[in-house]
Amino acid sequence: MCTLSFWKLLALFVVLITGCGDSDGVNWPDENSLYPVIENPITTEVVDVSNSIFDDELVLGVVIDGKARAYPINMLTGPTREIINDELSDVAIAATW
Repeated sequence: MCTLSFWKLLALFVVLITGCGDSDGVNWPDENSLYPVIENPITTEVVDVSNSIFDDELVLGVVIDGKARAYPINMLTGPTREIINDELSDVAIAATW
């Protein structure tokens, strides 16, 4: 069961307006940026990832208009994955860790 309050969860997300990503899906805001952006990530249904994500794996989650998305924390760490820009129910969202 998730114990995060609405406000704590809301604090994890920021609405960003960015340009289009590079061909590799990573949008570097400028050549000196330390925080690359992943644009429009490929999403997968929960039943399709049940063998690759553990039950106790940490995720950032968001629900908008009854539609949900979860971003595994391991997807948000590393030299090329700091921010994920996405869209859910026609709302621009950004997940960052």
